[in-house]
Amino acid sequence: MATLPKTPAMQPARTLLTLVPPAPRVVRDITASNVSAGLTAVLFYTFGAVPVFLGVTATMPLTAAEVSSWYFIAFLTSGVATIALSLRYRQPLAIGFTLPGLVLLSAASAHYSLAQMMGACLLAGLAILGLAAFGLVERLMRALPLPLVLGMFVGSTLHYLTGVFTQFDASPGVVGAALAGYLTALTLRRTWLPPVAGAVVVGIAAAAMSGGLRFDQLRWGTPEVHVIAPAFDFAAVLTLTLPLVILVVASGNVQGLGVLAGQGYVPPVRATTYVVGLASIVNSIFGSQSATVQNVGTGILAGEEAGERDRRYVATVVAGLGCVVLACAATFAGGLVGVLPAGLVAAFAGLAVLRTLLDTTQKALTTDLPTGAFVALAIAASPLSMFGIGPALWALVGGYAVSFVVERTALRASARCLPCEAAQASR
Repeated sequence: MATLPKTPAMQPARTLLTLVPPAPRVVRDITASNVSAGLTAVLFYTFGAVPVFLGVTATMPLTAAEVSSWYFIAFLTSGVATIALSLRYRQPLAIGFTLPGLVLLSAASAHYSLAQMMGACLLAGLAILGLAAFGLVERLMRALPLPLVLGMFVGSTLHYLTGVFTQFDASPGVVGAALAGYLTALTLRRTWLPPVAGAVVVGIAAAAMSGGLRFDQLRWGTPEVHVIAPAFDFAAVLTLTLPLVILVVASGNVQGLGVLAGQGYVPPVRATTYVVGLASIVNSIFGSQSATVQNVGTGILAGEEAGERDRRYVATVVAGLGCVVLACAATFAGGLVGVLPAGLVAAFAGLAVLRTLLDTTQKALTTDLPTGAFVALAIAASPLSMFGIGPALWALVGGYAVSFVVERTALRASARCLPCEAAQASR
């Protein structure tokens, strides 16, 4: 039975300061596949996360300086934390910021000041550190059957894949070219030409020939950084802190680390949770939302298209460096969003996760808990929202409830089968 493997005892958080492996090992591990996957993730951040960020923050009563500080620190901590964890553990551990959390804060901004929201974010970061200190996230991860977690991940990210064909209807020329480049590279099976790289090259070439690239959108500017003194309002804390913790743990950590387990890794749950908590605290000090483990980013960086399993961490290092560059080029990144056609960006994102979704779906459904996993997939793919919490958490709840009713024997067996999980997940 496949559930998340029990992780070994974690080293103290200070070991993250020791960058391992040394530079020569990192250089030897560089391949066309992992560099391509890393650059694909950067493309996704630039044309996927940045537009969402700019669009959501534009609806909030924030000054330009506050938006700049929010953006800068969110991408900076994401990049630094990703690089440190990936080098330390040689796994594709991608840290980012919670977009659902950003939407939650956007809705709350009509009722609370930025200082009050950052006070709630600060407490959420401290709560995440507490969960890590007591090993509660590890216990939660081991208690959740892996098929349900993988089903939740597939449902949560399926819209990126279906978005390829939605955009094909609107922009058949450039999206069709990207699809052709992807399938051609996939057919050729050359290590120096990963399928997503083929999609990017051919898609951008088609956009250029059709006049779809708009370089006049680019501009340069340095980010502004401001410290936000937190204010602790009881209503804001009650409304925001617990939902933020749930979003970070259930929508981010559980999915991202679950994907790693599904790829045969034994993720350092406690150390990663420590880093997420620390990054969340730093973010709140400079006026930004909570950090989390990326789910889509992990799908891109930990999948088969990132190359050999023990070298995929290089893809995450490349992506982390890209986050740092995006942080330092806040104004430039905002203009970069307008360079490529929106449909082409959506196509890149969907094609980047295609093979990971295929592999993850097979691992979720070819187990003794197929019904629960499929229900988790369906709920996660739906727009369900209750008590201000999106479908990711309810996917786990619903999938577990269904398995408890119709697959109870297998569900109980999964709780007793922890030692065999890593081997089964790596098949």
